[in-house]
Amino acid sequence: MKKNPSAQQRIRQHIDETRRHSERVERCLGLLGASPSSAKSTLASLMGSAQAVSTGLFKDELVKNALSDYATEQFEVACYKALMIAARESGQSEIARECEENMREDEAMATWLDQQLPTVVQESLEPVGAH
Repeated sequence: MKKNPSAQQRIRQHIDETRRHSERVERCLGLLGASPSSAKSTLASLMGSAQAVSTGLFKDELVKNALSDYATEQFEVACYKALMIAARESGQSEIARECEENMREDEAMATWLDQQLPTVVQESLEPVGAH
């Protein structure tokens, strides 16, 4: 399996974005007087998902990881969208802005993952040692 430096760079970028997501969520929780402990465990889980694309051991694992990561990003987009709507409806415009920023970054990552899927699938179909 050949290494893709641009993919590794994009994954590292999204890990940094995910850290910022966690910081934004912590700020939102602080505005609401809540504890950020669950946000930290969510960050660790999300980072593990993003890293899976670059660390799969078997070709079919890469496809499974790509599908899982894409689904995770879409789920996160939906969650941030719901939180954004709830924040707007309850007059929490700062929280709505934070959620919208996270949502946009996750939408961008989901789009990127979607664009990578054809390559991942094609590479998984190639015979071992064909690269």
